[in-house]
Amino acid sequence: MDLHNIREEYRKKVLSQQECNVNPIIQFEHWLDDAIRAQVNEPTGMNLATVNENGRPSSRMVLLKEVNAQGFVFFTNYHSRKGQAIEQHPFVALTFFWPELERSVRIEGKAEKIPAEQSDAYFASRPYTSRIGAWASEQSAVISGYKSLIAKAALIAAQHPLNV
Repeated sequence: MDLHNIREEYRKKVLSQQECNVNPIIQFEHWLDDAIRAQVNEPTGMNLATVNENGRPSSRMVLLKEVNAQGFVFFTNYHSRKGQAIEQHPFVALTFFWPELERSVRIEGKAEKIPAEQSDAYFASRPYTSRIGAWASEQSAVISGYKSLIAKAALIAAQHPLNV
């Protein structure tokens, strides 16, 4: 297979300085709104890149949950591979790619934990089965199989029944 000739010519938009907001957060919010209105696939999906203790990069997709004057908010298990990498080396890079709009955004900066109350409130807002799944699955850990994961989820669900 020859990959050399696979190419897309991006011509839908022209980026001009006059059309950009001087505040990059506000500009990002405008573009995110455009992506949401255009119903692009996963408009809040972003690639998060970290490095480990040996300086080896790792990237994965996460979801943006908030953007504000302080920056970009996403959630992760602090004990996961990415959580540990951020703890050791807090400088990260984010990339958004909205091919339908022929746009991408790169962000680099220092990741900081948000207040525990905000994190807890977000977790409590997740659907019940999502919370059970998060408790049952140790992110980045090898599991012995699907059945063991389901058994652990059932045990956790029994310990934390749905309060209707």
